Amino acid sequence: MQYKLFIITALIHVTAYGQNEVSYARYAKDSVVVNGHSDEWQKPFNFYDSNTGFYFSISNNAQYLFLCFETSNPMNQLKIIKTGLSVSLSTKGKNKKNTIINFPLPDKNLAANHPAGNMDMLTLRTDFFLNQTEAQTLGFSSVNGTILLNNDKISIGANWDKENNMVFEYKISLKEIFGNDFDFKSNKEQVQLKAEINGLPKKNIANMNSKAMSGRTIVNNGQQNLNANQGVMGTNTMGNPMAQQMQPLATDNSDNENTDADAERGFLYEKAELKQKFLLNTDF
Repeated sequence: MQYKLFIITALIHVTAYGQNEVSYARYAKDSVVVNGHSDEWQKPFNFYDSNTGFYFSISNNAQYLFLCFETSNPMNQLKIIKTGLSVSLSTKGKNKKNTIINFPLPDKNLAANHPAGNMDMLTLRTDFFLNQTEAQTLGFSSVNGTILLNNDKISIGANWDKENNMVFEYKISLKEIFGNDFDFKSNKEQVQLKAEINGLPKKNIANMNSKAMSGRTIVNNGQQNLNANQGVMGTNTMGNPMAQQMQPLATDNSDNENTDADAERGFLYEKAELKQKFLLNTDF
């Protein structure tokens, strides 16, 4: 019941703040620990985006901008792990800026070691943590190129919570975005946030369908549904995250389930993008 209320409230926030609307970032009352856990974030998040399947939130204090993205859909998580995530911040003011953070980075070895028809999520997560130790940045004042995930100017955290939500957190120095002469109190510049998830190559989708058709049975402690056409996220999987595995595409020949499988394939190989305009919160 609480989760349903969470979704309803979040969708109300989406109605209030569409992609073409300009919102204010929330004030980051406490210092956010960038570790890939969203416990210290105010819930519900500011926004939900149906294209990417992300709940996300934007906050700031006088020194840093904080971003948090969360997705519960295992298909979406697979897509992000295999093709990467790109987050950009741009301004059109006096000091025009276009900044990009690429994390996680596409990992060909990870994709090869985990064919998409039979995913052991525990092993996949372990490999993710071992391989995703760096990010690529572009357009910032001083921190550019290949960087480690934690430093005093740009920090990035990724993890899964106890409900199997995949979480990404970002802590970015405002001077890295706006320049070293940035004046917090006088800043009125509108910022465009964009997050992009690339699609899987179609040959990978074909391979996924082939493996699903092989008749393998995959044990799962819970099931999560995806309505890709409407962009609505399914119910959280509440089983043991250590035992959870990816489910193959549907193999039943009924018209309805074939349609669902086609929608899932389309979702996996289509690029997804969210955009949100916002202003910093300076009212404190």
